[in-house]
Amino acid sequence: MSKPLTIALLLTFAVGAMCAQTPSPQLRPETAFLSPARYTSAFFGFTLRLPLDVRPKRLSISEPENSAHHFLFEASVPSSGQTPRALFTITADQISGASPDATKGHLSAAGLKHLKQVKLAQRIFWTGSYKHTFAYSTTAEGYVLTFTITLSDDNLAYEFQEGMASIAFFDRSRAREVAGFGAEPYGAIGLTPEQLQAAKEALDALDPGQIVGNTYRNAALGFEYRFPAGWYAAEPNAGAGASLFLPTSERNDGRPPAFRGCTRVLLRATKNPLNGSHAGFNPTIVALIADPQCLPAPVTFPDSVHDREHIVEVVRTISNQLAQSTPPKDDITVKAASVAGKIIVVLPAEFALPTSEQNLYLRVHSEIAVTQIGKDWLILFLSAQSQEELNRLLQTGIKFADR
Repeated sequence: MSKPLTIALLLTFAVGAMCAQTPSPQLRPETAFLSPARYTSAFFGFTLRLPLDVRPKRLSISEPENSAHHFLFEASVPSSGQTPRALFTITADQISGASPDATKGHLSAAGLKHLKQVKLAQRIFWTGSYKHTFAYSTTAEGYVLTFTITLSDDNLAYEFQEGMASIAFFDRSRAREVAGFGAEPYGAIGLTPEQLQAAKEALDALDPGQIVGNTYRNAALGFEYRFPAGWYAAEPNAGAGASLFLPTSERNDGRPPAFRGCTRVLLRATKNPLNGSHAGFNPTIVALIADPQCLPAPVTFPDSVHDREHIVEVVRTISNQLAQSTPPKDDITVKAASVAGKIIVVLPAEFALPTSEQNLYLRVHSEIAVTQIGKDWLILFLSAQSQEELNRLLQTGIKFADR
């Protein structure tokens, strides 16, 4: 084992200003980012505002990569009945030439009438309508992009038109920056259901490790973690772990489980007994293993503390995967260190828990530390009721085997 790392002693830098990124070679037309208020296309380099009540559908890519037609986005505004108040789709159709006639002809072939030319974001669009359906169309990257809205409630027409008026195009390398911290990858190539199940089974088959005194050891993964003396720890479970290790186990915003369920809890230690007999928040340390291959978009782990581009990418991923309904701040401070050849990234993750008092919330101080072991990510979640207590937790040590 290497010398223990004290998590508090790390190289610190601010993340907010990190913008420069290069496009991924794995981009395809469906690759995008989605937040509750905005859709951002990483392939075509545009972003637009979504109506407040819109409910996106999780995209399943079925067309082959060389298909000429691509279904990029679908969302609806629900109603009290079976028919949604509105349906919004974005599609892309590959063309041989980017002429205005291509967009006009595309709308005409779809049966739309009243065709006219408009200018949005300094680009030429064609618009058309028929009964309760209207559409916008333009060309980008050798495709015809079509934005179609079908309404059963005409009161929503203005909201969708305002959304289209908000469209902006940008350099594709800035997609993550434009999408912001609150956005998750949407529509990118991920594992097939069979590959996803195999990844989960591989995590279930990992050595659960063992607890000796106040130290958790896992020889198979090559690390050990020392938690505070006197704390209460659950024995490592050989079965599957929780899908999300924050205090609230279920997401409250409809998103899929963190890392699409490819996680395994190795250790859960608390200051007070785990039976919940204590009053107030119970300071907690959780060690989790996660398979980043299960993410909806590929993420490269940094290879040095100076690899800021990939450190920011990991921070965004962890924030989006593990945050609750409140998006993390853009100007968070990140710590990074190298120990035994491994890079450790640490980011703050404050959140609030409801109390028995009406409209009162308990502020919980926490930090998330993540490193890579083999192809998997080891994630430590440390939480306390005060910053002073959290600082003491940060003095606990993690060691890696010399390999």
